[in-house]
Amino acid sequence: KFQGDSDDEDFEIKATDNLIVVAKAEKEFCCLEVYVYNEDLGNLYVHHDILLSSFPLAVEWLNYDIGEDKPGNFVAVGSMEPVIEIWDLDLVDSVEPVAVLGTKAKSKGKKQKKSDSHTDAVLNLSWNAQVRNVLGSASADCTVKLWDLSEGKPVTTITQHKDKVQCLSWCPSDSSSLLSGSFDKTVKMYDCRNPNKDFKSWTLNGEVENVLWDRFNTTNFYATTDKGYVFYMDQRSDKPVFTLSAHSEAVTGICQSSSVPGLLVTTSTDKTMKIWDVQDNKPSTVLERNLRLNQLFCVDSCPEAPFVFAVGGEKEIKVWDIRESATVRNHFADRAPVGVTMEGEGDIKEEVEQAMRDMMIDKEEEEDVNTLLGEGATAGAPTNKKKKKKKRKKGQKKD
Repeated sequence: KFQGDSDDEDFEIKATDNLIVVAKAEKEFCCLEVYVYNEDLGNLYVHHDILLSSFPLAVEWLNYDIGEDKPGNFVAVGSMEPVIEIWDLDLVDSVEPVAVLGTKAKSKGKKQKKSDSHTDAVLNLSWNAQVRNVLGSASADCTVKLWDLSEGKPVTTITQHKDKVQCLSWCPSDSSSLLSGSFDKTVKMYDCRNPNKDFKSWTLNGEVENVLWDRFNTTNFYATTDKGYVFYMDQRSDKPVFTLSAHSEAVTGICQSSSVPGLLVTTSTDKTMKIWDVQDNKPSTVLERNLRLNQLFCVDSCPEAPFVFAVGGEKEIKVWDIRESATVRNHFADRAPVGVTMEGEGDIKEEVEQAMRDMMIDKEEEEDVNTLLGEGATAGAPTNKKKKKKKRKKGQKKD
């Protein structure tokens, strides 16, 4: 239960709830929003938010309490500043982080002491769940740093990339293996016992957007690029196991189902989310969907519900149980974990809702054109399309 004075039932976090932490920026306003999602009820709402002082670029959950060296509920935030803030998610009215890793750069003209901190924006974070006091950070200063959370300072700086380091991922089965991806078009894998000497490198076809270990085979991993490609790599080989031209623009998000082998999801700035079957290293498209969130920036899976995914877009977030799609249900029915039903109420519902969304978009475009023509607009004149937004009550599911 969160600390607070509210008696509202919605304020209590139940055992069947999942929390989603979302970094949000609107003009000069930046914050973290803590959403509650209940799969049984289909509810999604903001439980509380945390104001941030700088534009957020990365969030990473961790259960390591820096002050107490015991389990907790925290989130590390990377931003345009060269520091990492750690916030306690169990405190609703937090006004400052429980810890700040690194130091901000001083104003020009002032002497800057030599520091082990990053010197530019923190672009990505990865917590080592096996060695709980270790947090990795990737920066625009072209370095990777490994932080000892018990000391609050970096213990290792990795300097193998030649451009901004955009992504990191610790191996779930080997606490010393770390992946990083960079604007220099390379993915590197380090043995963090001696990372600046013991590492391997792969060159891809573009700037690396994401790296992801295969949870079902941790000798392999995925990497995505700004050219729209997904590479599936075996760390023992120099060449990809397979290369997938997944999207027409950058592949900004990639994740696997928590317990369904072969189920892979990607998102892109081309506004689409795609569901793939990559079983037996033979990737095929199962479903493609425009979620009407404009550009899509990230996707993650629910650890307890293998068909539920959260997608972050330019407009907002969406939590989607992909079993609503009859195509998905039929395709993955034989791989569903024991106890997970594949019966759907969404056969017709899915088709109707998608058709209605398409019709609404078309209707708005028609209204915009009619308005412009009524004002004497000429062909080719720029439009300023404003889409209608419906207010949603707290607790009501986003559609």
